[in-house]
Amino acid sequence: MGKRILASDVATYFLLSAKKEDKKISNEKLQKLVYYAQAWTLALTEKPLFSEEIEAWIHGPVIPSLFRQFKKYGDKPISLVGLTLKKGSLWDNDILEEVWRIYGKYDANYLEILTHQEDPWLYTRDEMEFEESSTAEITHESMRDYYRMKLGRDSYF
Repeated sequence: MGKRILASDVATYFLLSAKKEDKKISNEKLQKLVYYAQAWTLALTEKPLFSEEIEAWIHGPVIPSLFRQFKKYGDKPISLVGLTLKKGSLWDNDILEEVWRIYGKYDANYLEILTHQEDPWLYTRDEMEFEESSTAEITHESMRDYYRMKLGRDSYF
């Protein structure tokens, strides 16, 4: 059995990808990238990438533990100083490479708008007011089913 992957490991992958390309990345953008990594992994492999819950917050999908980890940066770019990925880690993950290639070029606002148009976030917040706080979980099933359906249509993958 392999090493357990955490949402923070996936976040580090995207932060290092940004660093390699001299790009800036905010907490909000990072949340969306990690969400898409989980969603596409579920669609393509039927297994979650990491075990932490993803919640349907006002500004889109959020992993609470990851949000707290980078909260101090607010909406400013996260410092990339001293970041390293553990040996034997996620560098060979084709899904993460594709998520970065496809979504990494967009800013946090665009990714927020995108997630707000997709079923997993929409259905999880179905009965809520737009500005209502929520800790409702976006289920693995909703992500898997929605993105798998996109594979049959206009998918990037």
